[in-house]
Formats: sequence, C-alpha cells, structure tokens
Amino acid sequence: MARMLQRFYKTFIPDSEANDLRWVKIPAGMGDLPVRREFRPGDDPLDVAAIPGGMVIAVDDDTCFYVYGWNHNVALRSNRKEIKLNKGDVFVYRGDLIFAPVGNDTNNVCIHAYLDTPTSDRLEHHQPSSSQRSMTLLGRTTHSAMRGIVRSGVPGP
Repeated sequence: MARMLQRFYKTFIPDSEANDLRWVKIPAGMGDLPVRREFRPGDDPLDVAAIPGGMVIAVDDDTCFYVYGWNHNVALRSNRKEIKLNKGDVFVYRGDLIFAPVGNDTNNVCIHAYLDTPTSDRLEHHQPSSSQRSMTLLGRTTHSAMRGIVRSGVPGP
C-alpha cells in the first residue's frame, strides 16, 4: 500500500516512509472533533523532514478537515481553512499542522499513516492525544484490502 502511494508523499517529503497505516472511522453525527496536532512544532518551520509527517487517504467523499497552518501556535477561527477530500484524494502534511476533523451526517472512513524520515523521531505506534480517541481506529490495513481502494480511487501514473 505504502509503495503505491510513494509518488504522492515523496513529492513533498522525499526521504519519508509511510508507516502504521490504519483505517479510521468517524461515526455519523459525531460533530467536529477537537483541534489537535500530532507532534510538537519543529525548530525549523521550513524543514519538512525535521519531524514526522502524516498522510490521510479519503475512502469516502466529503472527508473534511479544518486546518490552522503549519506554524501557528494557537488555533484561531480567523485562521481556519477547510480542506475537503473526495474518495481517493491524498492529504500529506507535516506533523505539527494544527487540524480538526469535521463531523458529517454519514459515517466517514479514511486511512491514516505516519511519514517517518531519517532525521525525525517517533515512538512506535504513536498516538498523539486523547482527542484521537474520538475517532474509531479500525485496525491496520492489509495490502490486499487497500489495492482495490487505491486502484478505484486514486488515478494511476
């Protein structure tokens, strides 16, 4: 799975490797989830390899996130932007991005992975905060299960 997605995430974080791929389900009617970041801010905001990154692959249409910028220390509504993903879209970000998954009227499923680099340090099976528990982790992905989603949702080379 990660190998099929390399052309997407290596464009932005060239030395990265996708690890800990997981299915994530946000149940219908849950509402917006808490604002969070997966890792503390890096020392150099322009060095994308300084801290681990993240990647989300949308399995459903209308997968939305509020984002607050790479280098903001406070999540202000005046700085909030909405990112909307449709089935097959890939969202790659640096781990100190402040974001919040947006609730939906229907169940929403996506795939999350960490993008580790040789210079970044992440504990194995890192779980960022208690707000992450608001999302239901459905377990690790299998390569055979993912091939169909990637082939149907993400355009080929």
